Amino acid sequence: MISDPTHVPHRLQLVWFKRDLRIWDHEALATAAQRGPILPIFVVEPEYWALPETRWRHYELIRHAAESLQEELRGLGGTLRIWTGDAIDAFAAIQKAFGKFDLWAHQETGNYWTFQRDKAVRNWCKAHDVAFFEPMQYGVWRGSSLNRDRWAKGWDGMMAQPPYAAPLTANWQEGALVGFATQMPDAQSLGLEHDGITHLQTSDRQTALTTLESFLNDRGRDYRTDMSSPSLGVAGCSRMSVHLVTGAISMRECYQATQRRLESLSGDKGDDAKAWRASLTSFIGRLHWHCHFMQKLETEPSMEFRPVARAYEGLRPSASPEWQEAFAQGRTGYPFIDACMRS
Repeated sequence: MISDPTHVPHRLQLVWFKRDLRIWDHEALATAAQRGPILPIFVVEPEYWALPETRWRHYELIRHAAESLQEELRGLGGTLRIWTGDAIDAFAAIQKAFGKFDLWAHQETGNYWTFQRDKAVRNWCKAHDVAFFEPMQYGVWRGSSLNRDRWAKGWDGMMAQPPYAAPLTANWQEGALVGFATQMPDAQSLGLEHDGITHLQTSDRQTALTTLESFLNDRGRDYRTDMSSPSLGVAGCSRMSVHLVTGAISMRECYQATQRRLESLSGDKGDDAKAWRASLTSFIGRLHWHCHFMQKLETEPSMEFRPVARAYEGLRPSASPEWQEAFAQGRTGYPFIDACMRS
């Protein structure tokens, strides 16, 4: 829990949702609800969605998860306000409408663009008397003082903490807000055309919970071996990456649900239970890996632009745009690679 001795009672608490589109185990939302009236917002940033690494499929997953969050917030009596444009412009509009506020947003490990945007937001907050709180939501630590030898222990400790409850009795900020909507814009309005994917996963909260339940109790028995097979992995893998990316479910929820399932098998000496324990233990290792590689990017952000092993720099010319497109579409002529890419 974050404490602030300069807290002003009843000041507006602005909760900026990013890749944490849920109401359960949401530290920013739960803590803000204890301090004053809440105003939840989501910012659709056209400049971000124009980046070369973003696509229609990425936006559709975020849009669907945000719509699911909107339904959950309405069930609590709140409304997710949607701003399309620059985040700082959204904050300026809110300050003009409601006066001073505190800003809450989970820490984000994104690309260089989101890093620069967050720096600009922090500078704006300092210049406009806005307290900006950024609690962690993954086991990823900021700063250069990270002790890598103790990272795993810190991750385990964070994941073992009780999850935050949804703010069932929150005080929601009412009132009109010029420039904000209550529905997400469609992909076409952002210049994102359908990219050819035929089976896009569903990214709402209920699907996240159902997918995790089916993996832990039905599909995941042979996960340890299935994950190495492109064909068996379709069903045998957890299918939770989408839901962790959108934040429809938290990493802590996944971890604790898996631990509970493991505990339920602890007294069973049968072969089936043995197979389950091996696979679920392996899955917990992969949850560690998920945050471990986020931590590597957080600690060494240059890897977005340079090889981690510097010896690979200049080793060979960059692939031509035609080759890159052939690889992305599964048209290299190497059957195994192409089948995996198309899948």
